[in-house]
Amino acid sequence: DLASLATSTKDNAMLKELGTNKAEYDKMISLCGMKWMDVFDIFPSLSGQVTLSFLLSSMKMNHPRSYSIASCKACVGSEIDLVVGSFFFSRGGSKIEVGVCSNFLTNVTFGDEITFKI
Repeated sequence: DLASLATSTKDNAMLKELGTNKAEYDKMISLCGMKWMDVFDIFPSLSGQVTLSFLLSSMKMNHPRSYSIASCKACVGSEIDLVVGSFFFSRGGSKIEVGVCSNFLTNVTFGDEITFKI
């Protein structure tokens, strides 16, 4: 378990609490989840302690994102118009994070060609 890999007493105790107290866990990830990079920022004693094998076996598989198709194939042919909202969030600190795909798509310039699968 992740708590056993923490080298500081504080990180170990907090990870154990999150692993056994669903309300505290839900509170911590309520905004939009938690990325592995965040885990290492929040629990610095895990750095250098977590193996690649542990990470890969613990990560969820990426899942497709849903965006709204805003065009009619009969009207635009092979083009697709999407409605995508920017996603900005903070986990309580000063660092502002963005959704990876939504940020990419909202920064595309009008007329840029993007290849993707539907």
